[in-house]
Formats: sequence, structure tokens, C-alpha cells
Amino acid sequence: MPGCRLRMSETIVEPQRPVLSTSTGASMPTAIFAVSSACFARLLSHRDVAACQYREYKTEHNEIIVTGRSMRNDGRGRAAATTNASPPPRTVPAVLVMLTMLVPLAINLYLPVLPEIAAVFGVGVPRIQISLGVFLLGLAAGQFGGAPIADRYGRRATALSGTAIFAAATVGILPTASADQFIALRAVQGVGAGVAFVNVGAVVGDLFDHQAGARMLSAISAMQAIPRLLGPACGAALAMALGWRSTFQALLLYCVVLGCALWFWLPETVTRPAASQRPPLVRSAIQGYRQVFSRAPALGYVFCLGFSTACLLVYVNDGAFIYTVWFGLSPGQFSGFLAANVVALVLGTLLNFRLLRKHAAHRIAWGACAVQCLAAFALLAHVTLMAPAFPVVVALLMVSSGVLGLIVGNAAACFLTYFPGIRGTASGVAGSLQFLLGGAIGTGLSVAHTGTLATTAIASSLCASLALLSLVRARPLLDFE
Repeated sequence: MPGCRLRMSETIVEPQRPVLSTSTGASMPTAIFAVSSACFARLLSHRDVAACQYREYKTEHNEIIVTGRSMRNDGRGRAAATTNASPPPRTVPAVLVMLTMLVPLAINLYLPVLPEIAAVFGVGVPRIQISLGVFLLGLAAGQFGGAPIADRYGRRATALSGTAIFAAATVGILPTASADQFIALRAVQGVGAGVAFVNVGAVVGDLFDHQAGARMLSAISAMQAIPRLLGPACGAALAMALGWRSTFQALLLYCVVLGCALWFWLPETVTRPAASQRPPLVRSAIQGYRQVFSRAPALGYVFCLGFSTACLLVYVNDGAFIYTVWFGLSPGQFSGFLAANVVALVLGTLLNFRLLRKHAAHRIAWGACAVQCLAAFALLAHVTLMAPAFPVVVALLMVSSGVLGLIVGNAAACFLTYFPGIRGTASGVAGSLQFLLGGAIGTGLSVAHTGTLATTAIASSLCASLALLSLVRARPLLDFE
């Protein structure tokens, strides 16, 4: 399928830098929602599409069909597509955001009730914490296994199937009275979430070229800040009012709403061959993964995604130690400064929108990785050569978090351009490796922690360095300069 280029309108919402203080923790979710909504509104404000290059679609029976193209010269001696067709439905970005939010909701809603769940099952909290690890493993496995299914049977059907698996596992959790059953069903939840989640990147790759796709993926990543911040508070409130099972009842309700949105508002975005022309699923999956892993320049983007995300997860996993143990902040103050890092991520996404007008996605990601690496090594030098100063540590953490908004969408979009026929498989590889790398490094940090900030700084410096080295090895498939 040919590439597409969508140019956004020239208006942009200029974000106001939030004023951070130790007393503003309660107002952070409101700030996150406002800035993220502005970011998403900016993404949906594209109007001047008549002069842009994009895929031509007509919607028939809720299925997108590729149509013919007329060609014109684009001013650089090459033919470019022109059309008077309409761009993809504006419901698609909203549905993709809802689909993406399933994973952070499944993690953050139940975190505050882990002690209560452990008490009900008569086990220790560390035993129940295993449910988070197996959920992440199931998430990686679901993406890896669901990716070729999405390429073979379509994005819409696969997303609906993954949501149904997640909902069925949630129904099984509600009456369970055993810790082992709870952990096993959380793993099944992770598989279902992975099967559904893998379609997000695939749909974006189907509908947009990698410049416009970078904006879309950046916006979707930024919107995940909302459930990450509001999820624990909502989960705690539900547990206090109705008990810990109410958090999973809320997840079940969300699955019903998500399923309706997928059914009515998500069109099929990939053409499927006739059943007689399809190779066996296992063989096509092996061929697809072989094709992905054989493209070394493309894999650089995947490892860049994994290590740069792991750099952020290092700060998230060690945030409680940094703020409450080392610097002695209260839990409310800690939540405020943790939210400030998410605000920085959203602001980085807004900056990415503006930079993508004039610069290639690969170049933006390279510069952002370099900044993340500098911030990580500056933190390492600061905590090892002198007494750590609270303002310096906070500023460097915010820089490392903020530049991720300029890395994730751009690197993912560049990676997907290599595999136009198997974007589902490619998206599954990227998502699986991202979660596996992040989980492995986070677990290693917990085991090797020495009780000082140096451990955190060393881990973040290592991750940032590997992300930059991975991107140096990557090469963009097309030059959009």
C-alpha cells in the first residue's frame, strides 16, 4: 500500500508550563488532562488535506477499501498521489486512544488494593505482586502472538477478540478465592490486552505515513498519562466504597464500552486476501517474523524504543525511593512531582508536533535520544561527585521524561515504514521487546539496588546510552527531509 502524508493545520495550542510546587499534587491530574486534551485536539485539527498525499478510502459495510489514484508531479520530479477523497474517519483516533488506555487502566486501577487482595487470599503482598509481572509477560506474549493474526484476519476482528479475552478473564477474577487463580487470570488478562493493543500501531501505520503517524503515535502515548495518574486514585476510591473486586468490575465495564466503540467506529484498515489465497497461519507468522528480524536497520528503532522507555521506567520504579526516602517528601508531595514528569512527557509530545512540520522523524528522535543521554550522565555525575541537590535531580528527571515524547512516536513510525504488508507483525515485535526490555531492566534494578541514587543514575545512563547506540544503527527507509 502506498505511503501517505497528512499536513496538520498551522494553528497549535501553546502549552503553559505548569508551576510545580510541593502543594500542587492534587491539581496535577487536572493539568495533565488539560494539556493532553489540547495535544489530542491539535492532532485532530488537520484541515488542509486536499494538497497532501494520503491513502484513498471509501467506507462500505464498515470496511475500508483501497481505491485507485491519480498522479501529479510533487515539484521534486516525482509523482505524488492526489485525490478528492475524505481522510480516515475522525472516530479512529478516539477509538485507538480508548484501546491504548486498556493497558494502563489494567495496571494502575488495582495497584492501591494489592494489600487488601493479599489479606483476602491470606498471602503476603509480594506474592500478589507477582500478578503484575505475569500481566506484563502476558502482554508481551499477546502482542507477539496476536500480531500475525492481525495481519491475516484484520485489525478490527483481532482487537475485538483481544478485548473479549480480557473481559472473560476479568469475569473469572470476580468470584475467585485463590491467589494462584488470581495470578493465572491476570496472565490471561495480559494476553488479551496484548492481542488488542498490538492493533494500535498497525492501524496507525495503515492510515498515515510515518510523519503523520509519528504525530498520531505521540498523541496516543501522551493520552496514556490520564489513566496513569487518575487510575490509582480511582482504584482506591472504588475499593474504599465497594471493595477490591469493584476495580475489576470497572475494568469489565470499560471492556464493554471499548467493545462497542471497536464494533461501531473502527473500520477495517488492511486488505485481506481470499481464504483460498492465505498461507497457513503458522507459516505466515514465521515468514513475517523472519522478515522483521532480518532488517537490521529497522531493528535499531525497536531497541531504541525499548531502552529509552526503560530509562523512564527506571525513574518510575525508583521514584518512591528518590522522593520519599532520599529527599523525605510526603506521599502527596511525591505524587505531585511524579505527575510533573508526566507533564514533561506531554509537553515533549506537543513540541514534537511542531518539530515534525520541518524535520524528519528520524532526526528528531536522534536529537531527543542525545538529550536523554546527556541528562542521564549529568544526573550520574551530579549524584556521584557531590551531594545530590533536590532541584537539580528533579530538573534532570523531567528532561529525561520529557524527551520520551519526541522518541516513542517517531521511532515507532520509522520502524513501521519498513513493513507495509505486515504492520501487525512489526507492531507486535516492537511492543513485545519494549515491554520485555523495560521489565527486565526494572527487575534488575530492584535486585541490584544499593540504597543510593547512584544505582538509579547508573541504570538510567546505561539505558540512555544503549538507546542512542541503537538509533545510530537505525536507518530511515525514506528521506522526508
